[in-house]
Amino acid sequence: MTDLRAWVGCWACYSEGRLVGDWFDLTEAVPTVEQVHRRGLDPADHSIDVAEHEELGAFDLDGDLALFTDTIGESLATAARVTQVIGGIEADHLAPFAAFAASDTAPVDAALVEQFKAAYVGAFESVRDFGIDHCMELTGWDSLPEGVRQSLGDYIDWAQVGQGYLDADYDSTWIGQALHVWHLQ
Repeated sequence: MTDLRAWVGCWACYSEGRLVGDWFDLTEAVPTVEQVHRRGLDPADHSIDVAEHEELGAFDLDGDLALFTDTIGESLATAARVTQVIGGIEADHLAPFAAFAASDTAPVDAALVEQFKAAYVGAFESVRDFGIDHCMELTGWDSLPEGVRQSLGDYIDWAQVGQGYLDADYDSTWIGQALHVWHLQ
């Protein structure tokens, strides 16, 4: 897993024309107002009343956290919650989980992770490969004699079978060179 970092800044300073903040690893802890100002200001600058500069935001996201940009927006609280939730997801499932989360209106939380784990089918090189795999699982294809599988396989448009299943019962997205598939909710 890559770093789950956010550039955390002070909104009051930003409104005053100063960009005050720094990159923080959100897997460690959510930074405090004092930490943001200590790392983002000249140490000799004591002109800021930190009590009036309490609202922090996630101005930018880095690493796997950037997959959730639309979900997090500029909310530091949401960024911290998403960081905590995705820490338990396998690295190769983060991008499909982000796509799954974007297709759902529920907040990114532990319940959504469990929904994803239950719904996720896997990654495939093509719609055709998904069709073959899915058909084999449903029909007991492997229990047929080799000669029958070979004969029937020549007459089946596996891409059409795969697309039919996708259209009826699944959602999917292409990430890189892989088609990631999950059951519709």
